[in-house]
Amino acid sequence: MNIIMRAIVASVVVLLLLCPLANAEETSGAKNWEFELIPLYLWGTDVNGDMTVKGVTQSIEIPFDEIFDSLEAAFSIHFEALYKKRWGFFLDYLHIDIKDSATAPGPFKANIEADLDYKMGELGVIFRFHEGGPHILEALGGARFTDLETGIVISGTPPPPTQVISAQEKWWDPIIGLRYKWQISNKWKFSLRGDVGLGFGAGDTSDSTWNAIGLIHFQPWKHVGFVGGYRALDVDYETGSGTNKFKYDILMHGPLFAFTFHW
Repeated sequence: MNIIMRAIVASVVVLLLLCPLANAEETSGAKNWEFELIPLYLWGTDVNGDMTVKGVTQSIEIPFDEIFDSLEAAFSIHFEALYKKRWGFFLDYLHIDIKDSATAPGPFKANIEADLDYKMGELGVIFRFHEGGPHILEALGGARFTDLETGIVISGTPPPPTQVISAQEKWWDPIIGLRYKWQISNKWKFSLRGDVGLGFGAGDTSDSTWNAIGLIHFQPWKHVGFVGGYRALDVDYETGSGTNKFKYDILMHGPLFAFTFHW
């Protein structure tokens, strides 16, 4: 309920801020701005990869059908604005908190539990450089911020000394990408987005990161619609060495569904 309330509050705030502008345009007969709000998108992810905290590495494999058993918290919101069908901006925020556990081989049957608290925010600009008939091409550029809190707890039976290893890392990645839209009909649309990180490990950036989203949009009403598809987000970030080494090499991918609001 707390997650739903946060989504509703965020939606109401954005709507209150932008409604005066939208009303002014309708009154004057000119519609310069177009807005899209997705207050809470549901992303059913498979999580695969490795995480190293202070030199201790743990593999994480959580399939889609088990993600809700491992999910501790989730929240998401996406907003876009486009001016005169040419320039615009987008905002995105995602928070996922998951836990995974495994039993390591050995006489002590050590249990390893990994906690991953992932927060990601995106801010970028949109430039629509081609619009011909039902086909649209847009360039995207901006930055992706990651705030990651991780913890690994090692215990066993009979119990060896329990180890609790934790870390928090934050980093920025400049991103650039493209988006293709196909207006199939008045109510149906297809979109495909892809972007990559440009940090390449320089400074405090990921060694590599990419994001891909394919969506089908259905808008049966003027201001309300639905969207569904598939998203994949891969991040490979590393810092430190030896017992201070931190590495996050994770691919999250799975189906996505949401309500959308347009005005």
